[in-house]
Amino acid sequence: MKRRHSLIWTINYYSFVLITRHKLNTIRKMLFPIDEFKNRLIKLGLKESTYDEYLPIWIKEYGDSEKSRKDYIWYCYQLLLNTWAQQSSTLEVMDSKQREIYLQMFLFKRKENKKITTIQKAINFCDLQLNKLNSLKCKVIIIGTRDCEQGIKIDRTEITLEEAINTQPIPDKQCKRFGGCVCCYGFEPL
Repeated sequence: MKRRHSLIWTINYYSFVLITRHKLNTIRKMLFPIDEFKNRLIKLGLKESTYDEYLPIWIKEYGDSEKSRKDYIWYCYQLLLNTWAQQSSTLEVMDSKQREIYLQMFLFKRKENKKITTIQKAINFCDLQLNKLNSLKCKVIIIGTRDCEQGIKIDRTEITLEEAINTQPIPDKQCKRFGGCVCCYGFEPL
């Protein structure tokens, strides 16, 4: 009898392990809903056929882990940035489309609790470029946050558009906010 109980326990244990692994994979996919990002990428201009064609190749090469899926999404964002840089008919179209892409990249990294400083810098640069292309002359005002010493120091600093493009003062390197610098630019007509 003891042997039979041991066999039942072994079968139940392996069934539990298999069920648990299945549930764990299901939970992982729920934590990182790849379809949500697929829809965002398609709205930004990635062809659904391109996405669907390369995903299985990516999974075969890098595996079907959560990290691999996140890397694939990041690769798609990079692909979109390059595509818009090559295919845009004007700088205004390129900057506005790339700003949209950078904003989605920003949200993606925020969801992962990762640093977003370089992406925020890219978004700010697109804003500056778009204002430069605008025929309206304006000055740039840095809008600092009130929960950071550095943000309070630079709040309401006025600089020229050219100076802002050349120096890119925000996100501020000395910012000590937990989530990173959230200062932004304001534009005021001259």
